[in-house]
Amino acid sequence: MKELIPFSNGTEADYWQINNCHKCALYEFESTDISAAGCKLAFELDFGRISGTISDEAAKGIGYTQIDNKFVTLVEKCKQFKME
Repeated sequence: MKELIPFSNGTEADYWQINNCHKCALYEFESTDISAAGCKLAFELDFGRISGTISDEAAKGIGYTQIDNKFVTLVEKCKQFKME
């Protein structure tokens, strides 16, 4: 499993999550374990806010346009997005 850097800073991460995770019916932020998470991709992104990285599997699940070394460019709208 390769670890990738999805955001260059916290503002970029906030913008992406506000327009994806926070508007998605699958999102919840109370899980303390990925197995209980409403959306495992969002859980990994939330954890990635601390670690700075996400797995390549999460990047594939979300969708991306480019991988350059350890940096990944996520798509504008998550592939798993569901309207509330």
